[in-house]
Amino acid sequence: MNIYLVGGAVRDNLLKLPVTERDWVVVGATANQLLSQGYRQVGKNFPVFLHPRSQEEYALARTERKTGSGHTGFICHAAPDVTLEEDLRRRDLTINAMAWRDTHNGGELIDPYHGKEDIANRVLRHVSDAFSEDPLRVLRVARFAARFASLGFTIAPETELLMTAMTDNAELSTLMPERIWQETEKALLSQSPQIYFQVLHHCGALAVLFPEIDALFNVPAAVKSHPAIDIPFAFEAAARRPGRPMSVDILPDEASTRSQQRGCFKGEGYNAGLQTMMTLHMAARLSAQPAVRFAVLCRDVHKAIQQPELHYQDPSLAHDLGNNVTGIPLIEQLCQRLRIPNSYRNLARLVAEYHGVIHQANTLSPQSLLKLFDAIDVWRKPERLEQIILASQADARDLTDLEDQHYPQGDYLRRALRVVQAVSARELVASGLRGQAINNELRQRRQQILTQLMQCSPQCPC
Repeated sequence: MNIYLVGGAVRDNLLKLPVTERDWVVVGATANQLLSQGYRQVGKNFPVFLHPRSQEEYALARTERKTGSGHTGFICHAAPDVTLEEDLRRRDLTINAMAWRDTHNGGELIDPYHGKEDIANRVLRHVSDAFSEDPLRVLRVARFAARFASLGFTIAPETELLMTAMTDNAELSTLMPERIWQETEKALLSQSPQIYFQVLHHCGALAVLFPEIDALFNVPAAVKSHPAIDIPFAFEAAARRPGRPMSVDILPDEASTRSQQRGCFKGEGYNAGLQTMMTLHMAARLSAQPAVRFAVLCRDVHKAIQQPELHYQDPSLAHDLGNNVTGIPLIEQLCQRLRIPNSYRNLARLVAEYHGVIHQANTLSPQSLLKLFDAIDVWRKPERLEQIILASQADARDLTDLEDQHYPQGDYLRRALRVVQAVSARELVASGLRGQAINNELRQRRQQILTQLMQCSPQCPC
């Protein structure tokens, strides 16, 4: 029996990154041998065991044979005669197909598929053609591209070509919604979440999995005062090695032609999809919360549809603020299809509906400001205001030359919430007011204090 550390722990050690979890492969053993040593079996489809003390996962070396469609259509074979090289060959990327064994001399790296070389060259490359048997790997590569973008990793041309072919073969349609969201949520937590969606758009997968977002790349966007920059990749240029952007320039001719048809590359022109990617990039700098980042991703989905505008239920708020909620049905559709948690959906709805309002916060009347607070429900969920401010701030700062621009609307709204929260309903109850009279007096006092706030300078301590 030989035990090897495998996968992400080996990769992250070589990258000098923190190792958060360790997985092990056991070669030359049976399930009964591990059970007799106190390991607890947890894997249903293949033999995975928890170590009796560390609770880390130990898997018997195995091979996989494709028997059906999708990422679950495999039969696993685990036996003592399965070699380490055979086990590593079934993995997705070369950087994840390495193993480490402790020895009396310190340790030995087992690297049959040249993952260490690809780490040195900052390349994400598939291990073998078996990569195409699991459609989930398209999302995994996109996620790794987002995770390691700051280290300068790019996707190998042959891997990009294979991902495009997998998309064209309709394998992605077999993925379960929960698995799609699981990979997407991890990508939203990465340092460069916009790369995940760019990669998916690049290979055509975004149109299959997130058509509401992909449609934005076909919508021209006003350049306004945007600087003359390399639009698709300027916002990530500092994070990539010079001369190696993830673009069609590094693809073979066939893939280059097909990718150019899908857009999002040099010379294409500015569009709502690129604008959304830039805004998502900025959101990742402003907030680590994946829900905020998802809300930014969805904020402009209405731009891809042609239909009458759907306005606020409150006509006075619509008149004062002039926004619309046309995109909300698309957000609902996306979240329902991928079974995205309600907390993400609710915040995305609010940001789509009110981010334009937040931009005008300094001009709102006290009455409109209170209506906004009511709509956001800051009284029960005050944290929502900060989330919406950050999403709106990203929207206002989605250009590289505006990165350091201050967002006074956010400061004003934070002050406004602070002063209205200081108005206590307890005092009104103590004064003898009851029922609706309390609500009326509470709202009047809040309007008064907001009127005072409007007359204060930004330096005012109120």
